Amino acid sequence: MVHQGSFVTTETAALLVRPIARSPQGQQPSLTSEEARQQARAEGLTLLVTNSKYNSKTGYFGVSQKGPERAKPFHAQVTRDGRTTTLGSFSTAEEAALCIARSPEGQQEAAKRRLAPLTSEKVLRQQAREAAEFREIRVQSCEEEARHVAAKVQSCRAAERDVMAMLAMAMEATVSEEVQQQAEPEAQYATEEMSEEMLVEEVLAVLDGGIL
Repeated sequence: MVHQGSFVTTETAALLVRPIARSPQGQQPSLTSEEARQQARAEGLTLLVTNSKYNSKTGYFGVSQKGPERAKPFHAQVTRDGRTTTLGSFSTAEEAALCIARSPEGQQEAAKRRLAPLTSEKVLRQQAREAAEFREIRVQSCEEEARHVAAKVQSCRAAERDVMAMLAMAMEATVSEEVQQQAEPEAQYATEEMSEEMLVEEVLAVLDGGIL
């Protein structure tokens, strides 16, 4: 006895193990691609398309094609108990995909895919929150750095003003010293000139007194 899985309703379980209607030659009648899709919709199932994890050239999850010249080249395969298990061979890829959709493995895969968008959305929200927090931290760091730079600029400007004031005082002192140095010879010359004039006046005064 092979256990095919657990199902929510008896009807779904019956679909998997229902008696197989056979043709006069004893073969199971095949479903066309459209008939398989209609049957999946009627059973509320989804034909699982392939993805990067389960790469299938047929376009359906768990469906492979072997020997296109065969009457039933499409094989429905699942991983069960760590081993690859073939559920059957079918004429169309859609019919094989329907078999996969009815299996417990197919239903588990469908459930995971239904949850995947929610998980992805949570991841995106988390990434958005982390990005916002990073931007906020970066902005705070930039603001702190800007305040530090502004303080340094103010300090440099104050130092520049002090240096300029010291240079102005030094230049003023230098100019005053040069003026004083230039004024001393002139004052000495004026003093000598006044002395000569006074001497001449005294001589004239003496001469004037002798004549009288």
